Amino acid sequence: MLCPDRVLQDFDTLLPTYEYVDSDDQAEPPALSERGPFVFTPDAQADTSQPPTAASQTRKPDETIVRYAHRGMQQALKGDLIDEGAEVGTEHPDGNGRYVDLVARRDEALEFYEIKSGHSPRLCIREALGQLLEYGCWGDGVQPARLIVVGERPFDSEAEAYLAGLRHKFQLPIRYRQIGAPVD
Repeated sequence: MLCPDRVLQDFDTLLPTYEYVDSDDQAEPPALSERGPFVFTPDAQADTSQPPTAASQTRKPDETIVRYAHRGMQQALKGDLIDEGAEVGTEHPDGNGRYVDLVARRDEALEFYEIKSGHSPRLCIREALGQLLEYGCWGDGVQPARLIVVGERPFDSEAEAYLAGLRHKFQLPIRYRQIGAPVD
């Protein structure tokens, strides 16, 4: 059950976006986070304010299971990266007013992860690539050592060839990582 305070907090967060959409074409898009220098901040503790990984909704004559795949994938990836010895920050400000799904730091090198729940690596890459490029290349921000698309589906040979081509032709430090979201 949602708490009214949480709903009002969400409305406060969404108000600048509503005002932008309702404004003239000359308005600046709203920043989702404060702009400034990128400062890596690992998560101090688990964030319990996030939605659950699954919920059920009863509709006659069936029951529908709604899966919050992104949250489950993010938590699973975070656990894997911590087990690998990385420091991890989730929903991390990029310094340009946006949030990166997950930032990991290993030996002072930063990795930016964008999580997608598409039905194929191709769809995940298509949806994540622009975001990763913006987080890693926009403005005078930090230059991550690696940009990583995260999906549930196994990496196939076509996707592997595509990313290899991007790495070669454009010198992009782009990778794909498969993660299995926990199923409730």
